[in-house]
Amino acid sequence: MKNCLVLCLSVAIGCAMARADVVDIAFDHSSQTGSPGDTVKFFGTLTNTSSDTVFLNSDSLNLSGFPLSSITDLFANAPLSLAGGANSGDIELFDAVIPNAFPSSSNPGNYALLGGGMSDLNIVGAVDFTVHVEGISSVPEPSFSRLLTFGLALLAAVRWVAAPKIAINRS
Repeated sequence: MKNCLVLCLSVAIGCAMARADVVDIAFDHSSQTGSPGDTVKFFGTLTNTSSDTVFLNSDSLNLSGFPLSSITDLFANAPLSLAGGANSGDIELFDAVIPNAFPSSSNPGNYALLGGGMSDLNIVGAVDFTVHVEGISSVPEPSFSRLLTFGLALLAAVRWVAAPKIAINRS
């Protein structure tokens, strides 16, 4: 009797684990590049690959090297649920603001949707992404006053060369 109960529980738990509501997350561009101070926006689609309705209750994101405060718009545009086989259409999933003075680097991250039932927080879909940070150019721009002076000198030289020579006759 005890073995039968253990077997039935094992089968029930196995079936529950095998029946995972799956949401396919497809980014438009899973690898984005920006400079310090830029905001990179991640757009994508959410597709329910199961035949049952999946409730989307929250999301989770980690981005290596970035402070949590630099991630915005989490879960702002996601639908509350997806019917079986439904697609969200192209939506903005989240933004990442590259902090000022952030060093050049390649930063891997992971985005996960949590849900399942109306109040579940199971992972129903996850996808990896990357934010590449380009360094700020160390070549300074010429100062405005030098450019202005050079421009005026160039205009004066062109006028002097192109000016018609007037012969003055003194008699």
